[in-house]
Amino acid sequence: MALIIGVVAGCFTAFSLGRPDFHGDFEAFWWGARLWLGGVNPYGRVEYGGESIYGGAPQFYPLSTLWLVAPVAWLPFNVAGGIVFGLVSAALAYVVTRDNWWRLHVFVSGSFVMAASLGQWSPLIMLAALVPAAGPLWMVKPSIGLAALAYRPSIAAAVTGGAVILLSMLIPGWLWQWLAGTAQSPQHVAPVLVWGGPLLLLAALRWRAPAGRLLLVMSCVPHLLFFYDELLLWLVPRTRRESLWLTVCNIVGTLLWIAASYWTDEPYQQLARPFVVASCYFPALALVLRQPAVRLAAHVRGQWPGQRRQPIN
Repeated sequence: MALIIGVVAGCFTAFSLGRPDFHGDFEAFWWGARLWLGGVNPYGRVEYGGESIYGGAPQFYPLSTLWLVAPVAWLPFNVAGGIVFGLVSAALAYVVTRDNWWRLHVFVSGSFVMAASLGQWSPLIMLAALVPAAGPLWMVKPSIGLAALAYRPSIAAAVTGGAVILLSMLIPGWLWQWLAGTAQSPQHVAPVLVWGGPLLLLAALRWRAPAGRLLLVMSCVPHLLFFYDELLLWLVPRTRRESLWLTVCNIVGTLLWIAASYWTDEPYQQLARPFVVASCYFPALALVLRQPAVRLAAHVRGQWPGQRRQPIN
């Protein structure tokens, strides 16, 4: 099943990225890695050799992310994106089906389809939250990577991933240009700042539970509210019904956003914000608040809060 999902996801990503006049997110990583390997600073640059880079958008990802793409940068960007996304999807499918088949719901969600069409990193961040050996990969996308660390806190993952980021900072000429480009992006916003978003702070009531910490951090870190990063919210469901609830809400919200985009001139990324909060974050919040509170003693014994739940009377 993991191989089937990986092949299908990889082929879909390669096809999507190869569409004419379409600039998927993986193209930005691919361009950045190719320029860096060629000795050219990819930051603060929107064209190279008379050719537009990623549709003229700045590079939003740190140098450590480009290092991960460097081994496949010699391939056409759609082929490279298909290979990377297919491998990550296969690994994620293998991990989530170790205990239950119902966790495959995540692969039919609007969030996964959006991530596959753009070649995004969210499946890899989800894998980092589930597999201790992959924990340091949170540094690929530090914003939502912090949510993965909050879900499964690990000193080794935090130190290793942080060390890679610090190592990349020792290379001169890119850091300040990257920070300037990310600071000027009005599209990245924390969900708590969107209409109804402050309600997400109720996740703090379950801060001792992994799902509560995950939702709380994701609600507070700025990122592009465009469905794909919300793939991590499928770490919240504990049963088949909860997973199905989140998946159905997500699919309905995605379809409503697509329908609304035909009836308004508002930029489609900005238009997606309320649909993402309503169809991803609010259903996940309902699931988190349904979970019983966990005593702090579980942490003292070295157990994960979700392993043995002790409701507070």
